[in-house]
Amino acid sequence: MTLEHEAVRERLLADCRSALAEGGLASVRARDLASKAGVSVGTIYNLFGNLDGLLQAAGSRILADFETLAARRIEAGMRRLDAETFASQEAELTARLLVLADTYLDYLDQHETEWTAMMSFNRQRQEGRADDWYLAQQQTLFDWIGGLVARMAVGSSAETRQLAARALWSSVHGIVSLNYLGQRSQAARLHSWRQIELLVSCFVRGASLPPPATSS
Repeated sequence: MTLEHEAVRERLLADCRSALAEGGLASVRARDLASKAGVSVGTIYNLFGNLDGLLQAAGSRILADFETLAARRIEAGMRRLDAETFASQEAELTARLLVLADTYLDYLDQHETEWTAMMSFNRQRQEGRADDWYLAQQQTLFDWIGGLVARMAVGSSAETRQLAARALWSSVHGIVSLNYLGQRSQAARLHSWRQIELLVSCFVRGASLPPPATSS
């Protein structure tokens, strides 16, 4: 890809994200984006395959932004806490997961329309239609959470870690969607946060238990 094409690609991605942030998924139109970028509609298809390809690339950037922010926040949060604070792996895991959840709430404060538009796009796509690289990008978050619980009893297998990571993240997302998205008040955040704290503490407590014995 030439430097000129790369510049056009980046401009279209930025304009697509701006449209998502301003008006959601319905506001993303190929003709409008092409006109704003000063290119033909055909350029979008040449660079991204189709409009879904552009939305997929924008969604990947949104996920990457959140993951970068969360990693930085977790690292900074752990540095601020005295290592002696963590009397156990359970305490450290709880702290890390709560920093991640808090980062999610903060990210939504700034990017709610863009994030919910990406979620809507992911739901609307037919199963199996997403490119492998996009599915891998989505999987990164689950792998990351799975890595956090890898030392716990629930981390006895990669499959179990993935299942636990998806269950936990889906639960946090459900709490936020039901109690915070579209309301964004201190009262709504506190209500959501209390539920998240309870969920994470119960999850970690259960994860630390030895797996049940199987009957012979």
